[in-house]
Amino acid sequence: FFFFFFSPLQSAMELVDSTLLVEQMLEEVSSEEMLSNEVLLSLNTLCHHNLAQALDLVDRRTITKLQSPSGRHIFQVQGSQKRQYICLASSGNNFCECASYMFSVLKRESPMCKHVLACKIAAALNQLETKDVSNEAIQAFLLAI
Repeated sequence: FFFFFFSPLQSAMELVDSTLLVEQMLEEVSSEEMLSNEVLLSLNTLCHHNLAQALDLVDRRTITKLQSPSGRHIFQVQGSQKRQYICLASSGNNFCECASYMFSVLKRESPMCKHVLACKIAAALNQLETKDVSNEAIQAFLLAI
């Protein structure tokens, strides 16, 4: 008999792989600016707890990309309770100040929260508002997290 069990390192690696798969799928979506059924099914497999809520955030156009002259950017997402969340959603570098990020993502139970997933989907579909802000404004947002 062989017993297979997952170590915390294996679990962490699987989530990293899931995050990279999501990012790769959405990079391919960027050129078409639409989500195919295959992509939706794959996203549902990888992010099933958050996909419907993330798509709702995208559909309601609650995501704003704040960009500075230096090229830095962050995302601002209006959550379902009207609270504004600051997200970092770059390739391989994700962060959100929501409770789900703290309790699910950091505990390696989910690859990303609904806010980060929504940012990635909205960016891929070009369905977000872009707002130019100063370098100091970006810095202030980041310091407030």
